[in-house]
Amino acid sequence: MTSPDPGGTENPRPHILVIEDNQLNRDLLLDVLLIHGYEVEGVRSVAEAEAAMARRLPDLIVTDIHLGRENGLDLLRGLKTQPAATRPLAIVVSASALRGERDQAMAAGAALYLAKPIDVREFPHQVARLLATRKGGAAGATPQSP
Repeated sequence: MTSPDPGGTENPRPHILVIEDNQLNRDLLLDVLLIHGYEVEGVRSVAEAEAAMARRLPDLIVTDIHLGRENGLDLLRGLKTQPAATRPLAIVVSASALRGERDQAMAAGAALYLAKPIDVREFPHQVARLLATRKGGAAGATPQSP
């Protein structure tokens, strides 16, 4: 799911890539972000995420950790080789109760770790605050009221 860019012009809205193998969870994240005015794209695997990022680097990645046989943290670790100024920000969401998982997510490059189920009322505000930390185009991002 990619939100349209009418007329093919540069879209000033922050572009968010959601990586979640569970379709219901992916659709929920996409819908919440889309309703609040973000440009979104959803994929279900690390391989699909890498292909999406080759087409267009997102401003923010929202990823689950456990993606079937793949791991969202491996993707974030790979992105750490990019300069910080061009590397997408990242939020990790996980239903796992494994001890130390939050610390692993942060060490892999996540700026924020959220436990599932997420609070759909707070999530867009968490996204906006995180995007505001990035200097440049996404700095003024604020969620729109649905």
